[in-house]
Amino acid sequence: MENLFNPTYRKHYSKGYVFGQNPVFSEFEDISQVAPGFNNDAFKSGFESGRTQYERMNGKLSEGIPTMIITDKLLEEFKFLAQIGMTLEIEGFTLRQLHFINQSRLIGESELNPNQIICLFQLLALNGISL
Repeated sequence: MENLFNPTYRKHYSKGYVFGQNPVFSEFEDISQVAPGFNNDAFKSGFESGRTQYERMNGKLSEGIPTMIITDKLLEEFKFLAQIGMTLEIEGFTLRQLHFINQSRLIGESELNPNQIICLFQLLALNGISL
């Protein structure tokens, strides 16, 4: 594997990772037929890494594409909402996905600081924002 500090390799790897996170392309070969410019080791490595991450949280593509797709960014949002004491809307997620959402929620709740929440709600109220 090439060095991720190589800007060209990193660029192709990042693009591959994003494509791997997208369940539209079931396999790397689908992309290489559509876009032969992406047919390189860096892109393929990134695709495989992204696909592994997608399937770890959302399940195998052979099981179907879930209604809602979990990403690291979404899990960070769930963690943040738990940190500020907000309720999480979890309708439409599979049991596998709920496991990861619950982990993020638990981490967020462990970092919950009641004093910060009070200050946040006071600040929101002062600015006319209600929840």
